[in-house]
Amino acid sequence: MRNDSSRANLASLSPASLRDRAALPRVFSFGTGGLLASAIAIHESGHTIVSRFLGLPLGGATISPTDEYGGLTFAPGADSLNVTRASLREEAQSQCDGAMELLPPAGCRRDSTSSWLVYAQSQISSLMAGFAAEEQAGFSRDLESQSTDVEIARIYGRTCVISDDGVASFMAACRADAIQILKAHWHAVEAIALALDARGTLTGDDIDLIIFEAEAEVERRAELSRRKRMAAMTARAAEFVRQP
Repeated sequence: MRNDSSRANLASLSPASLRDRAALPRVFSFGTGGLLASAIAIHESGHTIVSRFLGLPLGGATISPTDEYGGLTFAPGADSLNVTRASLREEAQSQCDGAMELLPPAGCRRDSTSSWLVYAQSQISSLMAGFAAEEQAGFSRDLESQSTDVEIARIYGRTCVISDDGVASFMAACRADAIQILKAHWHAVEAIALALDARGTLTGDDIDLIIFEAEAEVERRAELSRRKRMAAMTARAAEFVRQP
């Protein structure tokens, strides 16, 4: 476990208030050991938000490091303490190899395989979300191209597109999709990151509750704003009626 004294407040590490910033939007994901806990918390939070809003299963997330990772977003039933980069690559490769045996050959119509293509796209978007979230929060790192997240995203991409350039373009499109999700739900990204920064590890149920509460707070504020506007309109109408 990380010493509490090494953890910094999330907002104080960012160049601007995260609450006022638009930011963007995986199944397993890695932060990078040695980073401040708050940067890793944003990274993992980005993965959790995209995973949940794309309907992917989620077991939890942690920023308590091991020798293999600094942060991890893990699937239901996973033993997060024994996850390794190699095991993630092998699991993704095995899953994709199985899918490729069922997919039509290159050049043939794939209408009947749309469910796999949607799943692969969702996985890639979620995998790309961690560094994208860090970038939007103001944490500048040049590690994305070498990350396990991107390596696993390429494995999924090769089941959808043939050429390396095509895979890169497909991954870029998935990243853009992730960005849009995180921009729309940055309030939830921030809430999960703050909870990770404070607690170290969250279960899937914890994350779902935090998302629910963050979304409910947005709706509450919107309703209060609507009522305020209606009260102002009513007051103006009353003034109009009183005029001779």
